[in-house]
Amino acid sequence: MALDDMVIYVWKGVYPPSDDTFLVLDNLKLDGGELVLDIGTGTGVLAIKCALMGCYAVGIDINRVAIKNAQFNAKTNNVERSTSFLCSDATSALRDNCEFDVVIMNPPYLPSTGIPSIDDPSWNGGLNGTSLIQKVVKEVHRVLSRNGKLYFVVSSLSKYDDVFSYLRSMNLQPVIVAEKKLWFEELFLVEVRRCLTSG
Repeated sequence: MALDDMVIYVWKGVYPPSDDTFLVLDNLKLDGGELVLDIGTGTGVLAIKCALMGCYAVGIDINRVAIKNAQFNAKTNNVERSTSFLCSDATSALRDNCEFDVVIMNPPYLPSTGIPSIDDPSWNGGLNGTSLIQKVVKEVHRVLSRNGKLYFVVSSLSKYDDVFSYLRSMNLQPVIVAEKKLWFEELFLVEVRRCLTSG
């Protein structure tokens, strides 16, 4: 598929660029030169876009096929030297104090139905739709630089108030910076920064 200035191939079993992806693409603010972490990279589209904007991007996905798909797409778009892709469960494979300038996450964000035959890993965000988000925000101080930004997508169907409360308790400020209405839900792009104090 042609997307902005990219050519993105979607392999079987890999989450395709969708409305949530486009919400991030349309509202991601980068200066160029940032070190970016893309959690749940899928086809690698967000990491590749960041690389095309002059950043170095590391994409992570628990799906091995997705990692190979992302590597293929990076090569297709001539950014293999400014991207790396790692098969990992969220940030578990990263050492402490990586200090990424930007962390992006387009996670599974819909609440589970509780029926394994219906729930799909590409959208199943656990009981409240926030299981991966909660996992990452608890680790974000390990990987985010002092002046860094975390972006993630949530749905109006997910119970994200607890995530916001936890972030504030950790001296992090979440702000909804963009919205997209769909027929059955509304998507929100959240930007999180540290609450820096003077002195």
